[in-house]
Amino acid sequence: MIASLYVHVPFCANICDYCDFYSTLNLNFIEPYLQRVQTDIQDQLHAYSIESIPTVFIGGGTPSILGPHGIERLLKSIPFEPDIEVTVEANPESLSYDFLSACHTNGVNRLSVGVQTLNERSLDAVHRIRTGDILKKLALVQTVFPDSFSVDLMSGLPFQTVESLCADINTVCSFNPAHISLYALTQETQPDNTDYADELYCVGQELLRQSYSQYEVSNFAKKGKRCMHNVRYWRMEPWLGVGPSASGTLIDDSTATGVRNSYKADIEAYIRGEAPLHEPLDYLTLMKETVLMGFRYIDGVDTQLFSRRFKLTLEQCIPSTLERWKPYMKDGALTSKGLLMLNRFLTEAFIELEQ
Repeated sequence: MIASLYVHVPFCANICDYCDFYSTLNLNFIEPYLQRVQTDIQDQLHAYSIESIPTVFIGGGTPSILGPHGIERLLKSIPFEPDIEVTVEANPESLSYDFLSACHTNGVNRLSVGVQTLNERSLDAVHRIRTGDILKKLALVQTVFPDSFSVDLMSGLPFQTVESLCADINTVCSFNPAHISLYALTQETQPDNTDYADELYCVGQELLRQSYSQYEVSNFAKKGKRCMHNVRYWRMEPWLGVGPSASGTLIDDSTATGVRNSYKADIEAYIRGEAPLHEPLDYLTLMKETVLMGFRYIDGVDTQLFSRRFKLTLEQCIPSTLERWKPYMKDGALTSKGLLMLNRFLTEAFIELEQ
């Protein structure tokens, strides 16, 4: 089997209000965590007969909190081939030249920097750690990863406007990142008066003006710079998950079923070697997830993979939904305007699938 690899690094210096990812402030667990991750990777590669790893993504949490020696140990425990996409997430406050150099030397060719916003009032409102001179950190990243770094930004933050978000984008774009992710706050924490559809459309137009094309609901890239690890998620291709709270999905195309392996969000349980929960994915569940993930992507569902996996075409499964949504579709995928109404589209598609 061919499967990508996601490694969750759960350590953070601070817990931000908006973050739904599992993290811990106890850095004393770093050493036993690194030991457990190395064993976990080898065990999963053997258990599932993984022949190759096409992409690696090390996320968090805050992977850069591991420092240069910690990230080097982690990277050396992964048997990846040269020239595959290897991404590491980093936060500005824990970025250093030594960390970036350790990443670059050990095979990382894509760095994702969690900027979120340059507006200090917004950062304070969601209890995000101050990052010092973020512009100096971006300049440092640019020297080591000049054409292969990504920046994460957020929309819907308190005290944020379309104008301030576009100002953030203009400043960030002056460092020429290859990729920009723009994530919206959840409905539970976003300001009541924020109109996300209008805001994201305006921001998307600004990114287009800056030579970034939207290729997924929250992701924009320059030509040839899409995150291929995430593309594999959106195509519902197999991946392994390593680390506390991480999940992996393995798929048997011959039966159109799969299994999701999810670790408990508990660093101590992970270090003890507690096994992940195994959740079977039946035919309908896997079909729903393939539709859900595929229509997030600007190219839509991989129709050849869908037909091969489910022995049906997409048109046979949701004909009425596809017909109703023609004004918001092009070449079988949702347009940028259609993506702004993705949840409504998926609701209609799921109802039709269940029927």
